[in-house]
Amino acid sequence: MRRVYFSLLGLLAIGGMFFLPSSHEEPLFGAAAGMIDNFESYSVGDLNGGSGGSGWTANWIANTTYDIQSSVTLNAGSTRAIGIVTDTGGEHSGARTFTGVDSGDLYVAMRASGLAAGTYCGLEAWNGTSTYGGSLVAFRQDPNQLALAGTGGVVTLLNPFVANTWYIVHINFVSATQWRVRWKAAGGTFSSFTANQTYVGSVSSPTRINIACDRRNGVSFYWDSWGTSDPDAPATTPQGIGDVIFFE
Repeated sequence: MRRVYFSLLGLLAIGGMFFLPSSHEEPLFGAAAGMIDNFESYSVGDLNGGSGGSGWTANWIANTTYDIQSSVTLNAGSTRAIGIVTDTGGEHSGARTFTGVDSGDLYVAMRASGLAAGTYCGLEAWNGTSTYGGSLVAFRQDPNQLALAGTGGVVTLLNPFVANTWYIVHINFVSATQWRVRWKAAGGTFSSFTANQTYVGSVSSPTRINIACDRRNGVSFYWDSWGTSDPDAPATTPQGIGDVIFFE
């Protein structure tokens, strides 16, 4: 049973009936950006050509090192996730496009088995096929950080991160040219948001996100549950039976 608080000053009386317009709940951050993909509809195998989810304008284009796998997933409710597993060096990428974003939110679950010297793996914002906008969030070996990078340089979110731990990253698109990030370990509590970050180059309203990995040296990376809400949020009971309403 939960307690739901309403203000009597907020009651609306229309035709003798009372309506409760709002309760004390955390506000959403902007309008939904709309990109969703939990990978559950995919077959195990190459990510390239994958077409699941919604809010995208094209299928996944990915190097053959990016696979849909079922061994490492966010939680018991997930049976599929992207994995790039113990490949030995080189630079690889996967990407998917969407309508230009200047507001709303994207949540992504990310995990790394560790990092080796020079290793980088994360999400990058792009326009079209050529303009790089900066690292939305990435695992970096400087030393082992969860970080992002815009025109102001690298901003460390967590140093060091814990290997083989799922992190939920909340990317909030502030405007056509800026974004900010908060994060948590799965099962934990979100950090505060970073200051607003500005895309590098001439990026405005990015239309593509790259999964980019460089010099992995036997390190494994995973991504799961992309969407517009926290995939790690506990289930809530709908307001109604079992609620006790207190008036202030």
